[in-house]
Amino acid sequence: MSWREEIREIVKGEVKFDEPMSRHTSFNIGGPADCLVIPQDIEDLKGIILFSKKRRLPLKVMGQGTNLLVRDRGIRGIVVRLGKGFEGVKFFENDLLAGAAVRLSVLIKMAASKGLGGLEFTVGIPGSLGGAIATNAGTEAFSVSQRLESIRVMTGEGKVKDLKANHLNFGYRRCHLEENSIILNAKLRLERMKEDEILKRMNAFLDRRERTQPLGTANAGCIFKNPDPKTPAGSLIQETGFKGKRIGGASVSKVHANFILNLGRARAEDVLTLMKIIKEEVKGKTGIDLEPEIETWGED
Repeated sequence: MSWREEIREIVKGEVKFDEPMSRHTSFNIGGPADCLVIPQDIEDLKGIILFSKKRRLPLKVMGQGTNLLVRDRGIRGIVVRLGKGFEGVKFFENDLLAGAAVRLSVLIKMAASKGLGGLEFTVGIPGSLGGAIATNAGTEAFSVSQRLESIRVMTGEGKVKDLKANHLNFGYRRCHLEENSIILNAKLRLERMKEDEILKRMNAFLDRRERTQPLGTANAGCIFKNPDPKTPAGSLIQETGFKGKRIGGASVSKVHANFILNLGRARAEDVLTLMKIIKEEVKGKTGIDLEPEIETWGED
């Protein structure tokens, strides 16, 4: 039996072969994954992990694909995308327990309806809770790690572990997780607030994002990390004159220079070429070596 036939036998969730990853990333870019699996539950996920090890197949796990660029030739092996079985949310007095696949936009509104605030700074940040934790998403002043109490993960061996937030060595746009660990859920500590006050704060954060970021065109968020809080990557790129620079179907945003937009038919190669030129120009003019904030997967 081929591995493709076998994986259909063991997975209760959804299995798709040769699936275009452009359908699963906010960039709307990417070649096919050999196999995309959406596990039904934790046991399903464990079975996929053990199957990939037995068959020696590469395995990658994605969130909502909002900070991901997939190369044009696609991804070999298995890509796992957590689905509805990992979207549950439970509320307590000042805490909530949420599945890793729940969208931040949904979670913020659910919390607000329960009179729980503290996540307003994430409004307008696309993606899932798990992805936000893995990248310590946030703003200049706030980050997800500040609200995190603990996470539950599945290791690369298929074992479940509970980890306290203070053991995760959070930093700027990073979280130290054991290699191949998958976030299953997270417990967050929030604050009791009036719903109208929460909504007011949400609107203030959203208004700022709408004024300073290109929210209406396909993109993957900030392309490069800020070298430090006082040196935004967007400012460095803007100073090189790259706003509006276009290669193929990809263009540097005229609104925020640290965003690359898919104008309709961009290829991954267009984006990567733009990134390479930007890095070289910024390095040459400032001596600063920009580090990518987005992940790049797949074959050259």
